[in-house]
Amino acid sequence: MNLFSKWLSLLVSCTAGGALLLFCFFPIWWLSVLLLIIFALLLLSFHIFFFEKFHLEEFLIVFCSFLSTGALLSVLDKDIFRYVLIAFFVFILFTFYLGFLQLPVHPYLYKPLRRFKMMLYLYFGYCFATLFFALTLFFPNFNFGILSLFMSLVFGACFIFIWKMYFTVPIQSFILWALLASFILWEITFVMHLLPFGYLVMGALIVWFAYMLQLVLRFHLSKRGLEIKRQLPFLIINTLLFILVLTFFVRWV
Repeated sequence: MNLFSKWLSLLVSCTAGGALLLFCFFPIWWLSVLLLIIFALLLLSFHIFFFEKFHLEEFLIVFCSFLSTGALLSVLDKDIFRYVLIAFFVFILFTFYLGFLQLPVHPYLYKPLRRFKMMLYLYFGYCFATLFFALTLFFPNFNFGILSLFMSLVFGACFIFIWKMYFTVPIQSFILWALLASFILWEITFVMHLLPFGYLVMGALIVWFAYMLQLVLRFHLSKRGLEIKRQLPFLIINTLLFILVLTFFVRWV
């Protein structure tokens, strides 16, 4: 099973990497759509034939990550950055499936895999946030209010799936909190796009803020609640780092 899972994980990740390379070499819209459909069908077949039951969440995570990686590739202007991103995506996809396929044999992988899935959701959010910020730069006539609303709703949906991994309650219990988080992010993103940052930096800052926001809300939703004494140092450190990044590393004009 160990050797089989390695080869299977390598096959899926390399297929995704090959499709993304074709997208870089031939940036034609109809070819991109065709590659997306082919990869979706291959991924669907993989989940149907090589698992005892169909795992919808894992299928959606991988497919959305593939889609968001393609979106991020479309706004990167240097080939070296594109190749690095593809290699990175192939690596994380290989690691994800390697852990997921061995989960029935090694139950201790559940918690690391859960964190891995959370990071994939945030990666998905980062890619689309960067794409939306780039669209406002390349096409100034775009209504960023609508784009930022859609972006915040995407993050809200990601929050619901993240919280679902930690709590055994119906998804409906998270909708109100996800809408609240989406509203906060909507305001933050609308203000941030007025600042003189590059779209890659703005995407990273939004994801950083979104991560802290979902973490605080997740602690609040837990049975123990938000323990200020335990979580306060983490929040203070991240806030200070956030300010330091804005002060010393972000290029102001």
